[in-house]
Amino acid sequence: MSKILLKIKKKLEKKRIPVNVTFEVTKKCNLDCLHCYVDHDDTARELNIEKQKRIIDELYDLGVVYITFSGGELFVKEGVWELFEHTRRKKMGFKIITAATLLEKNDIDRLKNLGVLEVGVSIYSDKSEIHDFITKRPGSLNKTLKAVKYMNEIGIVTVSKTLIMNINKNDIKNVYKLTSSLGMIPTFDLTVTGAQNNVRNPKKYALNKREIYDLFKDREVEKILLDNKPLEERYCGLKKQYKPDEPRCEIGRGAMWIDAKGLVYPCISYPYPVGDLTAESLKEIWYDNPEIEKILELAKYKNYKSCHNCKASLFCDPCLGLSVAEGRSDLCCTPYYDKAFALKKILDEKSMSAFINF
Repeated sequence: MSKILLKIKKKLEKKRIPVNVTFEVTKKCNLDCLHCYVDHDDTARELNIEKQKRIIDELYDLGVVYITFSGGELFVKEGVWELFEHTRRKKMGFKIITAATLLEKNDIDRLKNLGVLEVGVSIYSDKSEIHDFITKRPGSLNKTLKAVKYMNEIGIVTVSKTLIMNINKNDIKNVYKLTSSLGMIPTFDLTVTGAQNNVRNPKKYALNKREIYDLFKDREVEKILLDNKPLEERYCGLKKQYKPDEPRCEIGRGAMWIDAKGLVYPCISYPYPVGDLTAESLKEIWYDNPEIEKILELAKYKNYKSCHNCKASLFCDPCLGLSVAEGRSDLCCTPYYDKAFALKKILDEKSMSAFINF
């Protein structure tokens, strides 16, 4: 994020206006990824394009700077281009998240002409047998890479989004090399989210604490996962001192997710909606809502009791949404807890090694 956008973000957050809102336009998808949390068949009340355009109007009135359109697979949605065009008419920017398997050259040219800010593309492995096993669609990696190559040829910013699981954990270096060579911005995530309506069991693909530890023990992988910064530089000397009433995360302030039915969530990880745009306005939901007030209060540092005495708290950015989804009252969540303790153990070992060698 640029310095200018970061300043705008901080200024808007004080008014509880998200710079960016993620808008799920459909739950349908042409892929069926093993880890996907979306229920692709839950489409009974999915809003049509005209109603979704009215939501864009409300986002504009709220002061949102840009929208990230996602799915499912958003290009399955008939009329999705109208959403992009309407967003641009409102002088807002837009990003998209897609598998890119349905994009032809003329579609990509159209995105370029509309001024898409960024295209996020899921790439799980450099090997077709692994990527296609995850998507359950033979040939999906080749289609994705073909689209990505053309996007970068014509100057569209592309970001690779790689979820690291026990299936593809050994492919991180190769995915990094592949996506970097294509001109993409490589990003990696270790957080596997539980599925809507229990349609799948994604959590069985999540890395455990030992597997995370083993990943970060590899210095090359460590730098890749920490944005090319070694663990010592990223965390040594870091002091996170929060005031009791200081928010611990962006939930309800700098984050918002709207699903394909028009349900509003305070962030993409929070499992329960706080309002329904088919029944009330976005401003009513966001600013005149006791449920949001409860979440804002809960997100204050003083309520993260487990963090106050946690030995790995410096390595952690806990997620209230995932904590609630796990049904925990201590506001801790498994993925971030496991990563934090794995990093602490590695850094402790490095520090001790440095001391002994000295």
